[in-house]
Amino acid sequence: SRMATVYNWVDADWITPAPEQNNGRPTRLLYAGNLGYTQGFGTLIDALRLVRSPVEVELVGEGNAAGEVRRLAAGLDNVRVRPPVARAEFPSLLASADAHLVLQRRAAAGANFPSKIASYLASGRPIIASMSDDVPATETLRESRAALVVPPESPRELAEAIELLHRDPDLRDALGRRGRIFSHQRFEREAALARLECELLGGEAPA
Repeated sequence: SRMATVYNWVDADWITPAPEQNNGRPTRLLYAGNLGYTQGFGTLIDALRLVRSPVEVELVGEGNAAGEVRRLAAGLDNVRVRPPVARAEFPSLLASADAHLVLQRRAAAGANFPSKIASYLASGRPIIASMSDDVPATETLRESRAALVVPPESPRELAEAIELLHRDPDLRDALGRRGRIFSHQRFEREAALARLECELLGGEAPA
C-alpha cells in the first residue's frame, strides 16, 4: 500500500510520428539502445536468416556486447550496426524506421523495464518484442495493443512477426497509432511528473 509506480516518461512533443516512407524499399527495422548480452542479439540474427521478405535492420547503440553484435551481423548484408546518434537526431532516427525492436533474453526477464519502449510508442511506429510473457514490460506492451510479442530466444517466431509486419502495412499503421495514443495516456512527461509530485508531496493524483 506504500508503493506506487511512476513510469519513465517521454517528451511526446519532441518525439512525434512521421509518415511512413516505405515507397517499395525493404521494410526497415530499428533497435536503438544498449547493445548488451541481456538482449540476445543472436536470436535476431538467426531470425533474419529465416526471413525471406526484403527487410533491413539497423542496430544503433553501444554496450558490453557491441563487438559480438558486429561479429554476428558481419555475414548479413541487410544489417547495419552503428554508434548512438546525437540527442538532436534521435527523433528522426525513430521516424526513419517502419518498426522498432525490443529484445530480451529469457535469463534477463524482469531485470529492467526497457526505457526505449516509451520512445518507441511515442514515435507512432509498431513494435516487435522478443520477451518473456510474464514481465511488466510485456504486460505494458500488450495493454498498449501496439506490439507483436513473441517468446524470447525463438528465432522462428520472431521471423514470423517480422514477415507479418512486412506484408501488412495496414497493421503497421494501426499498431503505430495505438502506440502513440497509449504513450500519451501512460508515458507523457507532464502527466508522469505530476503523478510523481503527487506521490512524493501528497495530494490528488492526476486522472
